[in-house]
Amino acid sequence: MRVRRWIAVALAAALVAVSPVPMAEAAAADWQGAQWISPDTADSKTWDDFVLDVDFTIEAAAASVVFRAKDTGSFYLWQINAALTPGKVLLRPHAKVDGRFSTLAEIDLGPFDLGARHHLKVRAEGATITTWIDGTQVSQLTDTALSKGTVGFRSSTSGGVQERAAYDNLAIHSLAGDELYRDSYDTEPGGQLEPTGDPTLIQREPDAPMLRREFALGKPIASARADVYGLGFYELHLNGNKVGDHVLTPASSQYGERNLYDSYDVTAALRRGANAVGVWLGNGYGANYNPYGFRWLGPKQAIVLIDVTYTDGTHQAITSDPSWKWSTGAIVGNDIYGGEKYDARLNQPGWDKPGFDDSRWLPTKAVAAPSPNLSPNTMPAIRVVQTLRPAKLTQPKPGVYIYDLGQNIAGWPRLSSVRGPRGTTIKLRTAEELGKDGLLDTFTNRNAAATDTYILSGQSPETYEPRFTYHGFRYVELTGYPGRPTLDTLQGRVVHADVESTGSFDSDNELLNQIWRNNRWSILNNSMSLPTDTPVRDERTPPTMDVQAYRDAAVREFGMNSFYAKYLRDLPPGTALPSDAAKAQYPDMAGGQISLAWTLYEQYGDRATLAETYPKMKAFVDRNATDVPSHIWPADQGFGDWCPPDHGPEANDGMGSPSAGDCFSEVSLVNTALSYQQAVDVAKAAQVVGTATEVSHYTELADSIRQAFNEHFLSADGTTYGSGRQTTSVLPLAFGMVPAANVKAVGEQLVATILSKDKGHLDTGIFGTRYLVDALAKIGRIDVAMTILDQRTYPSFGFEIAHGATTSWEQWLYSSGMETHDHAMFAGINASLYTEFAGIKPSSPGYRTVTIAPQIPPRLGTVSASLETVSGRIASRWTQTAAGIRLAVTIPAGVTATVVLGGITHTVGAGHWTFSTKT
Repeated sequence: MRVRRWIAVALAAALVAVSPVPMAEAAAADWQGAQWISPDTADSKTWDDFVLDVDFTIEAAAASVVFRAKDTGSFYLWQINAALTPGKVLLRPHAKVDGRFSTLAEIDLGPFDLGARHHLKVRAEGATITTWIDGTQVSQLTDTALSKGTVGFRSSTSGGVQERAAYDNLAIHSLAGDELYRDSYDTEPGGQLEPTGDPTLIQREPDAPMLRREFALGKPIASARADVYGLGFYELHLNGNKVGDHVLTPASSQYGERNLYDSYDVTAALRRGANAVGVWLGNGYGANYNPYGFRWLGPKQAIVLIDVTYTDGTHQAITSDPSWKWSTGAIVGNDIYGGEKYDARLNQPGWDKPGFDDSRWLPTKAVAAPSPNLSPNTMPAIRVVQTLRPAKLTQPKPGVYIYDLGQNIAGWPRLSSVRGPRGTTIKLRTAEELGKDGLLDTFTNRNAAATDTYILSGQSPETYEPRFTYHGFRYVELTGYPGRPTLDTLQGRVVHADVESTGSFDSDNELLNQIWRNNRWSILNNSMSLPTDTPVRDERTPPTMDVQAYRDAAVREFGMNSFYAKYLRDLPPGTALPSDAAKAQYPDMAGGQISLAWTLYEQYGDRATLAETYPKMKAFVDRNATDVPSHIWPADQGFGDWCPPDHGPEANDGMGSPSAGDCFSEVSLVNTALSYQQAVDVAKAAQVVGTATEVSHYTELADSIRQAFNEHFLSADGTTYGSGRQTTSVLPLAFGMVPAANVKAVGEQLVATILSKDKGHLDTGIFGTRYLVDALAKIGRIDVAMTILDQRTYPSFGFEIAHGATTSWEQWLYSSGMETHDHAMFAGINASLYTEFAGIKPSSPGYRTVTIAPQIPPRLGTVSASLETVSGRIASRWTQTAAGIRLAVTIPAGVTATVVLGGITHTVGAGHWTFSTKT
């Protein structure tokens, strides 16, 4: 392109700059004697007089029901036995006291249909115990051995045969008919419980306890603040309403080391006179959560301080202590993967209001703090940020309704305005995809049941959405609905950390725009209180490798400073995930935190986080330099360019199969290249928070790694690296590792590999994909990058989109041995849309100076992008026609920009500027 004419016009410059604010922890609260409290379960789910009902099916030998169980050594056992006496089925009541059984009776039940479902009813009133089978009274006996306890089941052997039985619809009522306990076991496989324990007692630790107390305020209120923390999840309630709009609180952390409490302004929620406070607790990231994540394995517990300031300047503190009471409520089951079960018949209306009758509630007890560090939470709250109306509703089979939200999300479905009989059970099951039959394809859920259950109270209309779980999904299966649902019956609730959107991108290529949108959705869906690998299957753990590949996109798309600063405190460099210590020094895993700390300084001017992380940045790089003196990373330690395209026979033109997918790739080369990048970033950090000696040390170390890399991996003819696969040249080109004399030859060979061998398609995993456009831009071949991004056949982003993708996939294949369709690890390419296509790059921390030098491929007519930086809004928009190129930029106050177009450089200040070329 021959430059004929430049026009530079400053239109306006009345823009306000925003100074970067370091993210430091807020001042800790004075808890004024508040205690950690937990439900006292000594009398939980224990009864003296009651009526027990349960359905049972004998599958082999016997069925055995346990009640008035003091512990596993003392209980009544009512056994229906079909193995001991040939031709007979016997009711055999037993008492087990201090580990010793005694048989109380043997009753012949007469004709009995083995394998069929039967019903057992037991009435225990004092010493008198009456038994019915299928509605017929078969026994009444008297025994005083046990007077109170819980219930359960037992499986043992009878006549040498292993007992097997299935149970359903267990219910406990008072003698007056009040329901005390119920479990329909519909979250169990097959919808029935098949216990194997000797015995299996019902869980006495409540799934979702509600804690409450009342208090009085005697003066006019000027202001009030509530500080609260609860495990595993919590909701705070005051005077009949939930406080705030946070969900899935508290923020996940290494619970034994640091707990992050939330603060709320509750001035408007309180009143002079009688008040009530409540805390509803859920399981959160408990025992069922993946061991590679931060789990809380202790009791459900909470700490609360409400600090009230009166208009006369005096204060009153309301704190948690053992005077609080607790009870169970309508949430009878909740699991981060399995879903939530809500029985509206068990609602306790008004439990969080003053005047509620809590005389039957149980006491709480003081418990130890989970950690010695109770700190304010400074990361963005998780919220319901959007509500989606379904795009489509189908009925692929009678009674089964499928909702299509039109978008893959993290969150949950909400039922609205349901009318139906009391006890009606509605199930909501989620998935990312549909099968050819129009029903859910739950393959990517793996072991996550992803099922929410709502049981109607009969008090129409009823609305429900879960509190203590979330799912990754596009489709919702609705079953058990009373009547015919409509598109208005269900909504999709989008849930993630409420980070500000700071990036915008648009072009005249709709496929490129959809790639950008899909990647943004995946980043958000995987931003909870920590980054997650996927919201879909039974993982949702912090993916240090994934974040390393997409952090540059995330910090441009969203305001991630406080989010990632918190993450770096949870997992600083050299820190492995729980149960994964071997990977603590892998450059492709925990090493990514080094570059993340530098990125926060570069993007936001966050010197505080850089200084806090710097000692561990140094320690990580120094240890690897010692442990790997050759600087060539071992090929058997790491993941490398994770999940490149599978070119084997199982790839099936991209549709894949359960056995497809080969994710380990170029482990040694990738980790060595990342080691270089990390040493460079420590050297840059040393210039800011270190010493001159450290700058020299890490600069020399980076040079040594680069030299070793080239000696080991660069081919004899100097044209390619390692195996010659795309990533092997992409990383050294993007990182500036290629010797100057070889850049042209390496670049030409990379282009030849892409266009000839790979037929214009990418052949990269997560790191190669992240830096693919950057590498091609460095050698002046942005046209090849556009060729890759414009592909619609496998492997490509376009192939995913052609198969319905609204988020980025875990692999380039539709189906593989390890697959979800909502992973952010390939989203890093979005960074290049801003830095290369729009050309916006910071040239000093926090964008106080910026370079705008767009790379313009011949096949693209228009690109428009903007970034809301800590220094203000920076925008770049170019249009390309046969006549030339027109570039418009916006620069905020206090920022100096270097604008490059057509080989000509201009330096400009704040304002709206236009540049053009003619060809």
